[in-house]
Formats: sequence, C-alpha cells, structure tokens
Amino acid sequence: MANDRPAMAERGATLFLFGGAGGAYEGGLGYLATVRPDGGPRIHPMSPVLRDGDLYAFILRKSARARDLRRDDRFAMHAWPQPFGADDSFDDEEFVVRGRATLVTDEAVRTAIATAVQDDVNSADIYRLDIEHAQHKGRPGGKLTYERWRPRQRT
Repeated sequence: MANDRPAMAERGATLFLFGGAGGAYEGGLGYLATVRPDGGPRIHPMSPVLRDGDLYAFILRKSARARDLRRDDRFAMHAWPQPFGADDSFDDEEFVVRGRATLVTDEAVRTAIATAVQDDVNSADIYRLDIEHAQHKGRPGGKLTYERWRPRQRT
C-alpha cells in the first residue's frame, strides 16, 4: 500500500500510533478482530509492528486469538480511537485493514518483532498481516471522505 498510496499509508501509520511512543518500544495500537470457531468476531486490543514495509502481530501462543488464526487466517484491524482535540471536538477519523495472517517461521524476523514489543519470542506466534483491503475515513474541512485501497491484480 505504501508504494501505491503513500499519503494513505502514512495516515494509517499515524492512526495506528506507529512511532508515537518513542524510545525502544516500536509497537503501535489497534484492535485485532479474528474469527471465532462459531463464526463470530473476536476483538482484542494489540500492539502491531510495522517493520520493513510489512505489518506484524505478536500473538501469545496460548491465547484465543492464536487458536483463531491457526484455524482461520482472516483478520481485520482497526486503529486505536484518537483522543478528543484541545477544544473537546469529536474526531471520528478511522483506519481499518483486513486480510490474511501468515505465520512467520524465520527466527530473525520473529526475534525482531518480539524485541519491538518488548516481549519473549518463545511465548508467541508471530504473524505477518497481509493486507487485502485498507480504508481511511476522514473529515477534512468537515467533509466526510473515504479512501480505499486493494492490491493491484497481477496478470
């Protein structure tokens, strides 16, 4: 997405709070939705990591989310809500991505992602979140806008 829509990707990175915490912690904030065994959604806050143009999720191996992703690789992730502005105005800007999660087995990548979220690599599965759709909703100048992205079809 960053190559096709750099401004949209940058806005998404801002809304997921990548780079916002500063210091050694690289994780952002978002809500990750997975598919429960009964087909319903399961939604949890989590700290995604953006590294070398890829989006990753550090998922505790014993969690329900991990079981969900092992069974069904579909996910959706919504950016963390933004705080009210200084004038207490409501800002309903949103960013959401959805796609499929791929288990990462490369130990160097696994270690890098665990280090980014300051957790033990042995306690988690690391997934690369392959984005199949992204959407940004904003209100520049008070006008409701939507921008959508999907990967280009390769022929």
